Amino acid sequence: MNKLLVIVVLLLLSVACGAAAVPTPAPSLAPSPAPTATLPPTPTDAPEPTATPLPTATPAPEPTATQAVPVELATSQEEAERRTSALDSVFPEIYEKMQDIRPVYIAYYHSEDWQVPGQNTTVDEVFKLLKMENIVTHEGRQQISPAMVVDLEPDLIIADSIEAVVKNPALSGLHMVSDAAHIPHHIFVMKEGYSFYVADPGFRDTVQAFAAFAYPDTFVFADVPTDDHGAGQVEGEKDEPADDHSHGPDEGGHGH
Repeated sequence: MNKLLVIVVLLLLSVACGAAAVPTPAPSLAPSPAPTATLPPTPTDAPEPTATPLPTATPAPEPTATQAVPVELATSQEEAERRTSALDSVFPEIYEKMQDIRPVYIAYYHSEDWQVPGQNTTVDEVFKLLKMENIVTHEGRQQISPAMVVDLEPDLIIADSIEAVVKNPALSGLHMVSDAAHIPHHIFVMKEGYSFYVADPGFRDTVQAFAAFAYPDTFVFADVPTDDHGAGQVEGEKDEPADDHSHGPDEGGHGH
């Protein structure tokens, strides 16, 4: 009985083992195809950028130094006629009469701060119209020293008052200050309403009055008073006849 049981158990084990064992197929001996190597793309050389040449720098011209030009008076009628002014056509009556006059005066426009109008200013154009030489040669308005005014001794001075000149210690060396009799005939006073700005209503009267002041024997304007010679008188000083200090155009000197 025991043997029979053992045999049955062995048979069951044998069946169980046979069912569980699954035959594994043998690997194929055929060689696998070699993988195809993918070559990286050949790089294309990028064109080198064309260098844009930098613009050639043009050196700036060196500024030309402006040298001071000494004031000189014209010495002949021919030189006088060559001088022109932007106001020639504005004041044809003055321009016409000035053709027979030599330039005989150096003129100076006085201001308390010593800022003097020079070339390219209306004051200078008035001087040119009347054939006068500006005491300064700079452009526009610039400050000058009082010593320069004394050294150059202008023949005519434009000022706001006589006192602004004769009572200024810096101008005490002027001949017109030391000789009081000459004062009314050398200093043209800018009265109320006078102006050397073209746009101002008093511009025409100012130019005419200054022309009559400088050349009383040549210019007489009906609406411009000339009996006081445009200057007036310093208190305490005696006025003298205008005949002794004429500004006549035919004189050989400055007429002072």
